Amino acid sequence: PVDYAMPETLMSILDKIGYMVSTSCNLQREPFINDYQEIMTVFPDIDAIVKFNPEPASPSTIVDLTGEEIKVVRQGEYLI
Repeated sequence: PVDYAMPETLMSILDKIGYMVSTSCNLQREPFINDYQEIMTVFPDIDAIVKFNPEPASPSTIVDLTGEEIKVVRQGEYLI
C-alpha cells in the first residue's frame, strides 16, 4: 500500500465524505496499537472498529518522496 501526507488534500476529501477508514491505528512515532480497548482510549472520537484481523501486524515502511533524496521516515518489515 502507498500512503502520503497531504493535509490540505486530506481535509478537502474529509469535508466531502465526512469519514475516514484506516487499516492501522497509532500516533505518529508511537508503537502500533493492537488492543481495541486501548484504541478507544487513545482515540475516543472513533465511531467504530471492525475487528477482522486479530493477529498483530507489522508496521508499514513510510518513505518521504517530496525532496531530491528518498528518505525513509519509518522502517517497516520490508527493507528499503
